Amino acid sequence: MLIIFYARIPTRCADLKCFITKADQCAPATYEEATTVGTMSYSIGEGTGNNCALTKQVVALNKNENDLIKKLLQDKQMNCNYLKNQFNGQWITSMIEGLDHCDGELKDAIGQLLLLVDVK
Repeated sequence: MLIIFYARIPTRCADLKCFITKADQCAPATYEEATTVGTMSYSIGEGTGNNCALTKQVVALNKNENDLIKKLLQDKQMNCNYLKNQFNGQWITSMIEGLDHCDGELKDAIGQLLLLVDVK
């Protein structure tokens, strides 16, 4: 008996354009980006029909970041759902864009930071 497993290996994107193209197609892909505040990791999992999922994770924050921000964001991730061919590139370039489509510790932490900013 021969059993064949089929799994699409995610494309490892070297730039944002590649990742956004793959994300819009709901094709498995990963992308890691160094920003002014630290390193972010993004991945698209295998979608089901027209349903797609983006995972955003704070991999590392710069040493000079505020300790409270480090405590809230470091190693946190969130999963965001969207429809195929409707990916919004701002979900990568902004931490708060599209939060209403997301769930997870990173979303909760961003919400806490936004409350702190509003209080001040």
